Amino acid sequence: MSESLTVAPLTPQWHDARRKGIGASEIAAVLGISPWESPFSLFWRKVNGWDFEPSAEMEWGIRLERVIAAKYEDCHPETFLSYGHLEQAVAPSWMLATPDFFVWSSEQPALPPPVGLLECKTAHSADEWGEAGTEQIPVYYRAQVLWQMAVTDLSWCDVAVLIGGSDYREYRVRRDERDIAVMVEKGRRFMARLDSGDPPPIDEHHATLVTLRRLHPELLDDRATVDDRIAEGYLRAARMRRLAEKTEKRYEALLRDQMGAARTAYTEGGRKVATHVITDVAAEAQPRGPHRKDYLLASLPRGRKS
Repeated sequence: MSESLTVAPLTPQWHDARRKGIGASEIAAVLGISPWESPFSLFWRKVNGWDFEPSAEMEWGIRLERVIAAKYEDCHPETFLSYGHLEQAVAPSWMLATPDFFVWSSEQPALPPPVGLLECKTAHSADEWGEAGTEQIPVYYRAQVLWQMAVTDLSWCDVAVLIGGSDYREYRVRRDERDIAVMVEKGRRFMARLDSGDPPPIDEHHATLVTLRRLHPELLDDRATVDDRIAEGYLRAARMRRLAEKTEKRYEALLRDQMGAARTAYTEGGRKVATHVITDVAAEAQPRGPHRKDYLLASLPRGRKS
């Protein structure tokens, strides 16, 4: 069971309420599986009241929610939708969620509760998205909708996604009590850290580095003595990076030689290796002028590109 908190999403009141708990879009960070945020960055964002800076991708994802929801309604005339609000679990009260939509049955429009949830997403590519009708969605989105089900005490959530602007797909994720139990325990430990002022360990996530820079925005004319093990680890990693960069350039040259004018490279077994990308980094750039940017984009698994 949950209680609806009547505050509009993304308002100061909404952000303030979310500071006191863990929202569905934050549980992936608590679990350490979010591409955008780490446990360390989430901790300090809540401690300092920093709002999450929305990207252009996030903005358009929000703008397109209604469009995707309208398509869902067209596909499911037996249901109708209502907008979600910030929901707070009865116990523990720090479990929060703001579903995009509640799904109701048209056959029983006056009878609560709703029958399920709808989450609307956009994606550039189909990476990590399985066949429509399955539960194969990115793991961080799965954590999000499971958390929403845990808060609202509902048994399923449909995820409608628009891929590449024209590929509409639906996935139904069903409640999983074992996964929810793990998530709740991880959330409990994170909230205990917040209460005691004990930040999570520093990790390699890009959001952790951004947070550390934000915690120390000004440089002082001072000298710091650091742990020898950390210093040696950093210096060793720097040497390895230089060697890796040198090796990468060598194989890039060999790869370019074999690709010729082809845009994409594949292995003999059909595995995608790299994509040749050429962009203009200035509006006045000429076809082969100095502003031309030419590079190979390695085809790494999603979330590993730096």
